Amino acid sequence: MSRTPQDASREEQIKELEEVPEAIRVQIISGEDCDQLATACGEFGRAHTNPIPVNGAWGEFRYLNRLRCSCGAGLIFHRLGSLPVDGIFGNIDVFETVCLQGKHWDILCFHIYHPRRTSILPAGYSFSDFHPVFSKTTWAYGTNRRVSTFPWGLSPLIEMHIGGTLGPKFSRKYEGFVRDRARFRAPGSHIDRVNQVASSLRGYVTEPGTELNHASEIKQNFVSGKDSAKLTSQKQALVRAVIHGAILAISFFNPFGILIKLSILIVLLLLFGMVASSERFKGKL
Repeated sequence: MSRTPQDASREEQIKELEEVPEAIRVQIISGEDCDQLATACGEFGRAHTNPIPVNGAWGEFRYLNRLRCSCGAGLIFHRLGSLPVDGIFGNIDVFETVCLQGKHWDILCFHIYHPRRTSILPAGYSFSDFHPVFSKTTWAYGTNRRVSTFPWGLSPLIEMHIGGTLGPKFSRKYEGFVRDRARFRAPGSHIDRVNQVASSLRGYVTEPGTELNHASEIKQNFVSGKDSAKLTSQKQALVRAVIHGAILAISFFNPFGILIKLSILIVLLLLFGMVASSERFKGKL
């Protein structure tokens, strides 16, 4: 493990907690001010007994947002769930991560009850250069919810979290990163590790015989995508047939009503465009 070059001051990090509910805020500020838990045991950041100390849930975002893997890329992440650990106050949050290149998959553990973020990094990571503004934001390609189709399916959560005009921009950038699905293939050892920790996590529902299986979910996503595209094509063909039928009917019953025919044709074409746009929008969600 190594130390970060710089972060916001302790006072600034405490100020970040102003909008946190008072009861939780008190627990965070009164927590151990440390780079590593006094009771730490095991590999830093990866063992449940040696989690990464941060200042609240948004502290997790700020820490993860600055992490860079060995290839220098940032991370996509989601929270698998939380885990109680003997001797540690509250729960440990467990995140699954993958770098934006799709090369490095990991599981990182966090403990949020600390007044500041640790200056220590898990092995294999570095930090992006500290920026006095952007390093303090929680804008990230990630969520503190569990997404079963990870690393896909985060767009609405990213957009909702960031909000405003920046939300859609971040969502589109994220979609660009994960568009090449073949690049994001989790190694078997990582899938085994996710399955191993899943049963002990709070907030992670895994029924017997339905262990998390990235490979099967990826296959299912491809199939559902093809079915959706086929259905959209069929609907568009139906709309086109209706338009053509309406035009023929108008021509038959009112051969001289040119203006009426043109007006109705324009309305039908607009409706067709709205249907097509709606289908494309649904396909993105």
